[in-house]
Amino acid sequence: MVEHFRHCALKLRTILKTCVSMSGGTNCATYEYGPFGEVIRATGPMAKTNPFRFSTKYQDDETDLLYYGYRYYNASTGRWLSRDPIAEKGGLNLCGFVGNDPIRRNDYLGLEALCYYDDRGVWTCRSPLEGCCNGQTYLYATHCCCKGKIVAKAPVDTGVQTWKWVSSVGNPANPGGAPDMHWWLTWPGGSVDANAINSSGGGGVNGPIGGGYVSSPAAAILLGLNGTPTAIKLSPCSYDFDKLIACLARKAAAYAAQGFYIVGNCQAFVENILSDCKSESKGCTVK
Repeated sequence: MVEHFRHCALKLRTILKTCVSMSGGTNCATYEYGPFGEVIRATGPMAKTNPFRFSTKYQDDETDLLYYGYRYYNASTGRWLSRDPIAEKGGLNLCGFVGNDPIRRNDYLGLEALCYYDDRGVWTCRSPLEGCCNGQTYLYATHCCCKGKIVAKAPVDTGVQTWKWVSSVGNPANPGGAPDMHWWLTWPGGSVDANAINSSGGGGVNGPIGGGYVSSPAAAILLGLNGTPTAIKLSPCSYDFDKLIACLARKAAAYAAQGFYIVGNCQAFVENILSDCKSESKGCTVK
């Protein structure tokens, strides 16, 4: 015969939890816990059978770990086995839990401490559309929590710019056709482009058509081309701008140092290197 049982509500500020039989209403298990959820005493016929224990979470007897849905917790050491899955968006403490305030806060979804006791001792719940960042609330739709600070999601200037130059004299090699054009990329402290001039000494202004050597600083700047800039704007909730700029500088220096030659055109090179570095700079930015 299978014994059905239920938990009494786990009250905050207590270390005692009981399991009550559904059939007879008798106490089938009692657990006493230490301050970090470690079991001090477990009594009753169902104490070992019942897997749902501290904080009503599933406990594995072989590993002694509690499963919180997104992370495993070791009550014996008072530590999580992994970092917060939302990283710095949950605050600077990557190993924290409900703002290090489990007595007053409740995180029933495992993502945010939506309910808590306020300073007056009143049980308060935020809207599921709101987040908490170092004790301050914000709307998920418009903001994020980055490294402990609330940041707006709206795209802002990263400091990176793409440039486009169009010849005022057309294209001598193709009279009547599209004019000569050139693209390059700049960021604070650096620039890069792909052109027919090899910055390491080879090539020339009439180099191969449909390809080019990578130059950093950009040859367009060295030649004094007067182009039109377009600012690259990204959401600081999705990208780490410092990582983006560091990636561009690193790739540009590496390509230029080896006299790297691309097959394609200068526009494609700018788009590709920018796309690669955006992929490598996921994160967030506090300005």
